[in-house]
Amino acid sequence: MRRRLLIMLALAAVAVPALAFAQSRVGDRDDSAGVVDLSSARAAHNRVSDELVWVIGLHDPFRPDLLLNRDGPPGSICVNAWTTNTPRERAPNYDICITSDENGRELRATVTRHGGTGRVRRVGAADVEQASDRRLELRLDPDLIRRPRSVRWTAQAAVFSPGCPSITGCEDWVPDRPETARTALRTPRSR
Repeated sequence: MRRRLLIMLALAAVAVPALAFAQSRVGDRDDSAGVVDLSSARAAHNRVSDELVWVIGLHDPFRPDLLLNRDGPPGSICVNAWTTNTPRERAPNYDICITSDENGRELRATVTRHGGTGRVRRVGAADVEQASDRRLELRLDPDLIRRPRSVRWTAQAAVFSPGCPSITGCEDWVPDRPETARTALRTPRSR
């Protein structure tokens, strides 16, 4: 009986992290001093349109001009994506980043790949839409990230609003570092 209980406890210890690993919707507390504070992020593989889709929620109303920084690097909202690298051991394989145009009127999204030598290369564009004043939707073709079986990811905001450090800006992560979320890709449905 005692052996059976120990086996059940060991299986439960393995199953709980596995459930957290498979999670693709995460929330975040109101914890950033910047003008862009993430509240949640979720991801899914839309098998009909064959797109990876991230929905990023914000605590406060968002405008594209909040990402502008006239005195230095622009702010961004990025999805850091690990497809073959291991989080916390190596940099993400890809960043899918939302920035503003130079006038702060429109949003753009770019997919970049991190090379083994530290080189970063643009591989394509993603689609971004502001679905409401507190929600952004980011979509991309999985082929841009070499169509992995699954992707580990975090959403990250970095802005340079007043009161933020000049070098790094105010950062916010969903889920909080060092955690990541995981989204599986499945076979696309034929149309």
